[in-house]
Amino acid sequence: MGEPKLIPKDTSEQLLVDQARRGSEAAFKILFEKHRSALFALVTKMSRSNLNIRDHEIEDVIQETMIKAWNGLPNFRGDAKFSTWLYSITRNHATNVSMKNKKYSSTLYASDMKDYSFDNLMKDESDPLTLAEQQECRNFIAREVKKLPLKLQTVYLLRERDELSYLEISRVTNTRLGTVKTQIHRARQILIYKTKDWYCMENEK
Repeated sequence: MGEPKLIPKDTSEQLLVDQARRGSEAAFKILFEKHRSALFALVTKMSRSNLNIRDHEIEDVIQETMIKAWNGLPNFRGDAKFSTWLYSITRNHATNVSMKNKKYSSTLYASDMKDYSFDNLMKDESDPLTLAEQQECRNFIAREVKKLPLKLQTVYLLRERDELSYLEISRVTNTRLGTVKTQIHRARQILIYKTKDWYCMENEK
């Protein structure tokens, strides 16, 4: 990236996004810096809970995310918020780094998601599902999660896989707390409906 041109820091996020998509590195850097601390906190929390990322690699993940986001701007259509899109890139890259550290292959993605996300969604141990059926349920849920709209998938995985609080999710995605709760509820209801014939997800209380 070249030397940035001066852009007022109070420029609206949407205007910054528009300028960045037109090739303004200065606008993109302002955008990224606005979210850097939240992304750093996210990767740190993920590394403490379920990812094999060393402390000294966290900043590398953030820097590499910045490069990926800059290169991926032409693919950003605006269907979700910029912060949501940026989070998705960060989480995916952090997961890839973790898998590389563990020498996992990408074919283990579904089982990796199962380990961290879906056991708590399964019915209790008294349920008559066999172990094989439970594994099929986990894999099926993982596939359905990947089909959710990006904004629903993002907040859902932040909650169920990464175990962030509603407030933390609100801050990371720059979304109102009430909206976060509504989106997570909607994502869960979609998954319950999609898996209703499997009888492998609990209905919300």
